[in-house]
Amino acid sequence: MTRSQQRLLWSIVVLLLLTSALTGLVDLFTFRLRWNGHLSGNGNPGLFFVFLLIPLYAVLLFLTGLASRRFFREKMKGGSFSIGSFLFLIVTTAILSLLAYGYYHLIFNGLRGGPDQPDSAIFAWGRWNQYTNTAFINMITYSLGLVCSMILGYASAFITRRGRE
Repeated sequence: MTRSQQRLLWSIVVLLLLTSALTGLVDLFTFRLRWNGHLSGNGNPGLFFVFLLIPLYAVLLFLTGLASRRFFREKMKGGSFSIGSFLFLIVTTAILSLLAYGYYHLIFNGLRGGPDQPDSAIFAWGRWNQYTNTAFINMITYSLGLVCSMILGYASAFITRRGRE
């Protein structure tokens, strides 16, 4: 492994650990609604971690796509198009998308609907609030982003393979 590949790998590992921890902190600091209690007036502390997470996660997605592109380009040099790998990534994306959709609805069903429904606990609030952070930022959507980044890396390697052979 070359020195630049080692740096890329270490960067991905460090960012993976850091962004995973931040995703967990978003969940930890998302309030859970207690129906026998009152609504929280403490703002949205989970947003602090979201603001830290987003730029680091964007860099992780970029580096993952770059590493994926390099990996698949090397595989394609040998004449193998890794269609099995591509299909695996597509199926994984479909499964994670369904899980993310279900989790999103699980959160909002627990709140009795979204902000546009009068019986909802978050009626007249924004869709993103201290009770719904994890509907958008969770390990399912986190993993989905990484898999989509790998797919983009594969697509980039596939499109540019002719000029590199």
